[in-house]
Amino acid sequence: MTLAAIFISPTHLGHIFGRDHKGFTINLGGKYFYTLSESANSSKKIVKRESNPSYLAGFWNPYIKLVSAIVGENGVGKTSIMDLFRLPSSYCWYIVEEDDESYIVENTHAWDIIYFSAFFNQNMYRAEEENFYDYSKYSLMQDDTEYEQLSIGPLMELHESENLKRWISFARLRASKRLLDKLKLPSFEKVKLRLNSFIINEHQTSHSFRAFFRDVESKLEAERERREQQKIDELGLTREQVMKDRSLGNEIRLELHIIRAVMNKVRNILESTGNKYLSEGELRADFSTSSPLFAEQQDSRKAFYAFLEHAFIKLGKREILLPVREIKNLINLLISCISKPDDIENTDELELDFDTALKLMDAYEAFLLAFKDDFAYDKKILMQFMPLRKMSSGERGLYDLFSVMLEANRRFRQGIHKDMGDFNKRSIVSERILLLLDEGDLGFHPEWKKQYVNAILQAAPFLFPEKVLQIIITTHDPLTLSDFPKGNVTYLKREGETTINYPSDQMRSFGANISTMLKNSFFVRNGLIGDFAKVKIDYAIKKLNSWIVEGEKKSLLLNEQELEEIKKIIGMIDEPIIQQKLLEMYSMVSVEDKITKRIREMEQELKLLKEQKGNQP
Repeated sequence: MTLAAIFISPTHLGHIFGRDHKGFTINLGGKYFYTLSESANSSKKIVKRESNPSYLAGFWNPYIKLVSAIVGENGVGKTSIMDLFRLPSSYCWYIVEEDDESYIVENTHAWDIIYFSAFFNQNMYRAEEENFYDYSKYSLMQDDTEYEQLSIGPLMELHESENLKRWISFARLRASKRLLDKLKLPSFEKVKLRLNSFIINEHQTSHSFRAFFRDVESKLEAERERREQQKIDELGLTREQVMKDRSLGNEIRLELHIIRAVMNKVRNILESTGNKYLSEGELRADFSTSSPLFAEQQDSRKAFYAFLEHAFIKLGKREILLPVREIKNLINLLISCISKPDDIENTDELELDFDTALKLMDAYEAFLLAFKDDFAYDKKILMQFMPLRKMSSGERGLYDLFSVMLEANRRFRQGIHKDMGDFNKRSIVSERILLLLDEGDLGFHPEWKKQYVNAILQAAPFLFPEKVLQIIITTHDPLTLSDFPKGNVTYLKREGETTINYPSDQMRSFGANISTMLKNSFFVRNGLIGDFAKVKIDYAIKKLNSWIVEGEKKSLLLNEQELEEIKKIIGMIDEPIIQQKLLEMYSMVSVEDKITKRIREMEQELKLLKEQKGNQP
């Protein structure tokens, strides 16, 4: 099944295609090109179907049905067309090809649609299709930080941390490493992990559990004071020495912070679940805060574990256990990562090598998923990862692009895709993916833009295993477009206040010269150089022409400073034909002005001789 064309109903998107347009068909490069019409009773029909001469089955690769591009200048409606897939009532109809049959459908529910954009654009729509998943920059940041009431700076830090976790998940794949090597993208050797603190509100947690959490908090503080004093006594330190060395006891504080942070994440999960377990929390064997196993335990970690092992939710005849194994594993693994005391700068941070970071991510994912079936999916961020190496915008863009694909498939696979965004999503998962990349090549170096399409073709099959993909991109770059047969490209052009669909058979794209594509496919007017350079070159031409045309009078017009300026401008020009022509014009002026130049030199020499004569005795 292939999405071959989109039909936009008459008058819809009139601000783009004209208020009285009769319907707008966008062909995506399938086996056939289509023309559709809509009758007075709003029924749609295919009025013309003709073979696509450049169509080749399996052209992209066995896992990707079709790759299409939408190009045009700013304001022609590229993103608006992408948004047609987002909206439940988009007044759109879709032409599907299956085997050699073509038919019209009224929605895209046969696909799961993933939208990616590097732009920070806020979605202002009030509804969204249940199979549309927005992984744009703004949507991801909102999803990463949704429940954190912070200013923009800390919110960005949290978002970048979640981004880094996605990058690491992508980079760990064997196939990803080969792709990264080919693209010459840097990999990670070390990262920093910060364990965040939470503000706890006890409103929804089971009544019988609350006292245990509060008592563990008290035990953590008492343990810190006891262990720090023991260390001071062992080292025989004076009060002045303790005050001077503020790092003393950092490893103790970090260990206890880990226990507190994970415990409070558990509390947040219980709070997020709501009040359905408010009275259902129970404890085995008359276990209570006064039980010796808990009350007399000075080790906070062991006391917390004892509570977890005795606590459960009684729901009718069913018992729901807390995921003790996963909670223990996460805490123990985090504590094992604590470095030597002298290397600890902050008591809420760990420095990790790549392999350890991956193990922690696996442990944290297992921790979260262990709560999934019976408790709410809590979005408060426990572990905040930060790179030790600053990434360029292009490097970040490539990691974002590929890691988002992997993240989307992870959510499908684990059944947590419904939690993406503000709108309700369907439970079912399709075997077909429609990937929308809205200027995904933004900020890339030309060398990466050359590899952009091919890299996606290589990455998509292992990022979406067992899925059948179709891809639609928008771009402003001729290097990206040069990978598309012209039949797979929709060329949008602005004529007055209206966008038209420019005939693709008059354009060039696949393997075409970049300058030709800039002029034709991207409708660049008035030459292919920047306007500032054009102004300077025009200035040089006009000056040279004025001096040449004036002939004998030019000696009155010539200015040595202006001549030097023109000479330098000509030297800057890197287009050899233009530069050579201007050099010829300049030589005409400079040769004819040799007499004037010689006179000036002789006058200078005469002045120097007079000065020398005046200095003689």
